[in-house]
Amino acid sequence: MPSVSAARHDPSRIAEAATRARERSGAVRGRAERLVDLARRLPPPDRALIDQLLSRGCGLREIATLTGRPTGAVRRRVRRLLRRLNSPAFVFLDEHAAGLGEPERRTAQLVVFQGLSLRAAATTQGLSLHRVRGHIQRFRALARV
Repeated sequence: MPSVSAARHDPSRIAEAATRARERSGAVRGRAERLVDLARRLPPPDRALIDQLLSRGCGLREIATLTGRPTGAVRRRVRRLLRRLNSPAFVFLDEHAAGLGEPERRTAQLVVFQGLSLRAAATTQGLSLHRVRGHIQRFRALARV
């Protein structure tokens, strides 16, 4: 029976571990590319932040230094942006925007893509908050979120 030390240095086990690591790395790279692709829908400053983080490989401290913002603020912003990009509503709107009615599409784009509050979306469009809530309710019913 081989010793534990010999089992760790077995070339076939090392090759298997390297293959698994490459597959995980490829999966992570694929998710990062998908997020960068979805980020094209974000406002330019948010898009640039995601691009610096995922495409250029900048760290949070480096981004904080470049933008002159505290690291904690950058971390929170990134976390919120990634949560928004990964949300089912964001993905649904990206894939099915053309199939929505104009009022629902415009309101959903402001709320989901731009990250505006319902009140800000209502003000931007010159609509009542009641009407904007209706648009978002219809969008969420279609998106099932």
